[in-house]
Amino acid sequence: MRDRGASMAEYALLVGLIAIVALTAVSRLGDSSSGKLSEVADKVDSHPLDQGSNPGPTPTVPTPSVPVTPTSTTTTTIPTATTSTTTTTTTTIPTLDPAYPSTSGFTPPAIDDRGQTWSVSSGLVLRRTDGRTLSGTTATVRVWRKQMLGSYSYWLNETVTVTTRGDGTVNVVTDAFTATGSYRISEIRLELISVDHASWDGVTSSVTATL
Repeated sequence: MRDRGASMAEYALLVGLIAIVALTAVSRLGDSSSGKLSEVADKVDSHPLDQGSNPGPTPTVPTPSVPVTPTSTTTTTIPTATTSTTTTTTTTIPTLDPAYPSTSGFTPPAIDDRGQTWSVSSGLVLRRTDGRTLSGTTATVRVWRKQMLGSYSYWLNETVTVTTRGDGTVNVVTDAFTATGSYRISEIRLELISVDHASWDGVTSSVTATL
């Protein structure tokens, strides 16, 4: 028991000594490290780095400007072909009786003698300046009649309005007048006095019939 107890005490003492030695070594090592760090710091403060050795901030290298070449746009206009259409109008001039004059006017008059009375009829044609006929055109005709009074006579007149047909002609027929006696009508005259159309050839004419 004594040997065992002495042995335990020795172990305890040995462990204590080891601990003391270890603590002492750690303390010295800490002081030495602290001193070294302070020394290094002092040297750094007393010997700053040369400006040449300090790289400093990285300089910015300017990017070269690349000239921009303007783009030229060319617009080409393709001409459009135009097609012209020519319309030819053919005008057919009606074929009239040769008795109709080549200008505006009457055909030779026709007498309708009924003994006690008589009347006159005549064909009237209206024409343009180029010779074509005027269809559907209104004209004014003056009808003259010569009335006998014994051995004397005088003229009476009245106007009538007529309109041409599609061929430019119209029949003008007078009323029936007295053919016998002291107050008979001895002569009838038809006179074209006006035409309601700007293209009228302007020719006025007349025809006379005598009984």
